[in-house]
Amino acid sequence: MREITKDLSKIPESLKNSTTEKHFNSAIESGEFSKKSDRYKQSDTKEELEDIYHKKCAYCEKSLLDGFKHIDHFRPKKLYHWLGYSWDNLILSCDYCNVNKRDNFPIAGDKQNYSGEEFSDIHNLSSNYDRLEKPLIINPERDRGYLKHIEFDKSGQISSDDEKVKTTIKESKLNRSELRERREKIFTDFQNSLNRKLIKFPKNLAVIKDTIEEFIEDTTDDVEFYTFRRYILEKPDKFFERNLLPIVKKVVTRN
Repeated sequence: MREITKDLSKIPESLKNSTTEKHFNSAIESGEFSKKSDRYKQSDTKEELEDIYHKKCAYCEKSLLDGFKHIDHFRPKKLYHWLGYSWDNLILSCDYCNVNKRDNFPIAGDKQNYSGEEFSDIHNLSSNYDRLEKPLIINPERDRGYLKHIEFDKSGQISSDDEKVKTTIKESKLNRSELRERREKIFTDFQNSLNRKLIKFPKNLAVIKDTIEEFIEDTTDDVEFYTFRRYILEKPDKFFERNLLPIVKKVVTRN
């Protein structure tokens, strides 16, 4: 999970044109979102979301370069039929997180119902709805400060002492074996590389430092599992043994 900023004034044209408005009105009249409607899947919306999310899943941060890209509705369209085309309700997701989340939307407050909002108003309803409904899962575009409640271990297991983060982990199954193993490999590959350099060049710490700096430089917004990589660098005490810990700390602090 990452904290993402979306420009709500930059609404893709396909989400606000007359064709989509007709679909919106149809949903209002029927009281349900049509399974046949794909107006929220138009190319301009997909491309904008791919750019915002760096072509990664909003929930698990898996790269979607070679995977199925889904447009997830934060508030499920089955439960909130009038928000099916809302720009502030659309999130880029992998197929697994999308399927796991399904129509689950736990809240601590009262569920909001359609109350006559116009088509032109639907793209900016989240802030008011969040205040009233109090969602129990993370919205990467709106929630802030939750990253400090996320923890990882060497095996790639993600955990939290925060109820909202824990619920998000559970609903999206962020500890499924595929994700955990891929996160674990990031750390073990990094650690093994450092150990090999330490054995081969025991008196040349510059070589080891270069490897650490490469890891830091590669930890950019568009890299897979960015949050896990940052956590390794920010919490080296949880990952490295005594022989490597001082070196990692020194390089990370310098950067």
